[in-house]
Amino acid sequence: MSELTKCPKCGNENPTSARFCTNCGNALEAKVRPPPNVPLQIPVYPGSFSARSVDHAIARMEPKKSSSLFRTKTGLGLILLGIILGPIPSFALYAGWFLIAGVVLVFFGRRAFGENHQRYVSWSFILIIGGVVTESAGSFVIGVLLAQSLSRGVDPVSALASFFLALNLMLIVMDVILTLGLVFLTYDLQNSTGRTILWTGYSLGILMNAVLAIIILSQVQAVSSEVVSRAGTASDAIGLITYVFAPWRLLQLIPAIFYAIVYYKIWAGVERRVALESGLHRIDNCLRPSSRPAVRSWPFNSSDQMNDSTYS
Repeated sequence: MSELTKCPKCGNENPTSARFCTNCGNALEAKVRPPPNVPLQIPVYPGSFSARSVDHAIARMEPKKSSSLFRTKTGLGLILLGIILGPIPSFALYAGWFLIAGVVLVFFGRRAFGENHQRYVSWSFILIIGGVVTESAGSFVIGVLLAQSLSRGVDPVSALASFFLALNLMLIVMDVILTLGLVFLTYDLQNSTGRTILWTGYSLGILMNAVLAIIILSQVQAVSSEVVSRAGTASDAIGLITYVFAPWRLLQLIPAIFYAIVYYKIWAGVERRVALESGLHRIDNCLRPSSRPAVRSWPFNSSDQMNDSTYS
């Protein structure tokens, strides 16, 4: 039996080849059927050579949005690297540069997402960059005060202890501000679980900083006395006392693990998130075959049962 096409106006059934309804004359939509044994081609957009639907969606994005997405993903990768390396004293300086570069890239790529994300990123950018500038300026001022104290003949042990204590307390306070910026930088992109992990990491960071502050307060005077007796210059003394307390900074690895988990999750899924928000991401069996390897095309037999709407 040949297939019939129902008229959407009067409901009359017409031959598939008919262009107009034989009852009311209404124009009928032609249904295009693929010839037998002709491969069904997956649409490929310029710049996309993948069978993943998210890759096709990215290829169809506006150039500005695609550039913003690239900046955001690159920035998140740099931030993730900085989070991992930050607690390790030998890599702390490099980690700081990775974090700054990553935050700047995420800031300039913020328009790939909605207004809430843009607002969170802007405030986080102010917190993090402002915190870094304040931290640098504070370290310089404390160093100048140490030099002035030594030039006035103040006891080197007391001067070194005061300098190191003031410097680390300032760094601890600034770390609380900087990590708050890290919490809100991707806050709008996180689900409830991700936000819980972020706040857990932030709370653990404050706790670890409190432990570090207590350790420094209890030991700084004795360590300063030993360091001054071994060091020849003030810069040597600062280097030695920093080296003595450096292992305690590994405590920050605990909150860093929590931050790394959520930032990796966002980094890995940021492209899919942008595609979904853009309304370009469509999952279907052709673009995401679940039980067979991805291929460019495969034949369909005319006897296969297929939905007419696929070709309408």
